[in-house]
This record gives sequence, structure tokens and C-alpha cells, in this order.
Amino acid sequence: MARDTFILGPRRRLGRRLVRNRYNAESRWVTLGDIWLNLKEEIYCWWHRVPSGATLRWRDGHITSHETRRD
Repeated sequence: MARDTFILGPRRRLGRRLVRNRYNAESRWVTLGDIWLNLKEEIYCWWHRVPSGATLRWRDGHITSHETRRD
């Protein structure tokens, strides 16, 4: 994976969150790899109750941890 961190955006409809380009939000091209990683991210966030705005840390295609900052 090119980036090792990913910041979660505001919660939207599940379909829109799954079918989006991970690296360029303006692009209409979405690969199956993007959909697979988005699905993994959604399951991880649901299972661990990660709030929006948290930073997910990725390593070798797997989410290793998350970090939430409190203001």
C-alpha cells in the first residue's frame, strides 16, 4: 500500500463509503482493490467502534492500529 495511514472522513451512506477511490476523491475510477480495502476498513471500524476522524495505520495491506485525538 502506498500510504501507511488513512484518516477517516465523516460517515456517509455505506454504498458511497465502499465504492470510492482511496487515493483521489475526485476520480470516478474505482478498482476492486479499493472496494476490498474500503470493506476491510468498514469492518475494522465497526468491530472496534472507531469514530470518524480517527487515523488508521496500515502495514502490508492490513490495519495494524488506530489513533483518535481528543480536543
